[in-house]
Amino acid sequence: MIHKPNRAYFLAFLTVLALGLSSLQGRGDLRAAGNPDSQSAPPQKAPIKFKSKKDFSVILIGTGGPAPTHKRSNPSTLIQYKGHLFLVDMGFGTKARLMELDVDTGDIETMMFTHHHIDHDGAYIPLSMDSWLRGRKHLDLIGPPKTRALHEFLTTYYKEDMAYRKSIVECLTWDGITSNVDIKELKGNNSFVLHGVRITTTEVPHSIYTLAYRFDADGQSIVVSGDLTYSDNLIALAKDADILVIDSGLLIPQKPPEGLFHAQPGDHPKPPRKRAHCTLEEVATMAKKANVKKLVLTHFGPMPVDEIATLVEFRKIFSGEIIFGEDLLEIYPQISPVMGTPVIVHHDGMASPSRWSPQSSGSEDSRESAQPALE
Repeated sequence: MIHKPNRAYFLAFLTVLALGLSSLQGRGDLRAAGNPDSQSAPPQKAPIKFKSKKDFSVILIGTGGPAPTHKRSNPSTLIQYKGHLFLVDMGFGTKARLMELDVDTGDIETMMFTHHHIDHDGAYIPLSMDSWLRGRKHLDLIGPPKTRALHEFLTTYYKEDMAYRKSIVECLTWDGITSNVDIKELKGNNSFVLHGVRITTTEVPHSIYTLAYRFDADGQSIVVSGDLTYSDNLIALAKDADILVIDSGLLIPQKPPEGLFHAQPGDHPKPPRKRAHCTLEEVATMAKKANVKKLVLTHFGPMPVDEIATLVEFRKIFSGEIIFGEDLLEIYPQISPVMGTPVIVHHDGMASPSRWSPQSSGSEDSRESAQPALE
């Protein structure tokens, strides 16, 4: 019996054919871009789409923890200074968030780690590969011990993959991936200047070796704590900082619906373990002792936070501004001459952040609409 192809098979055939032709056409264009004999125009690096309104700022790329949600990716923080981008940590979801922000990964030439937990470095391999494929010619890779091993795993395990892609895009060189890569493995207190920004590090306590970073430029300062428990080192590092982006610690969760969590047959109490994250009181105390102007909370768990109850507890210790971080939120060190609080903008389409300024008192939640980061 001979079966005549139906309409569904015919449409599927056309789809596969179109995809195949598109792939061949794209490959031809890539080869032409690297062929000097080609009549195609010479390759041009895509312009930077993302442009901040200020010279110095911090953008929260991912504000979740090990268990991300659709609103919060794994931890990642972007510091920008006059177009130079410093990406601190890159957990899963970082690349997608950068795309939402219209950041060309090829323009990220400084990648940094606070520590090597998978929610903080899990996206490094695909992100670094993508950055190189998009034209990165130099990489400063900075982090605690094992940073070099992570990069060497990329260049060794994916050696054939990289060679294949380089053969397709003939204009690519090995610069920025196997050559012209400066790796700094750091321990303890360090200070150096990169792209006009002074970067200072210190060790903070966590379950594995962890660094906190301070960025100073033009008399302003931004500190990224990494994961930690109470730390005198962080207090010293963040002294009088304009912005402290910190592991939010054990905030007060919203009360879950009754019956959502209940003991199961066979459940047994778990033995106590050493804490790896701050309590709310420890976060507030460190911010107070460091005299930071703006405290930005990140690294949230999957449970929604009771912001009002949390802020009431914070206000008992810390009198500065408190910001509940959100993915793609951009924060400037500048002080508003009217409000006496920092100017805050975030990516269009995201919810307005919660803010508690020094002018707030009692348990009233101060909320103000943010402006879109991009126009």
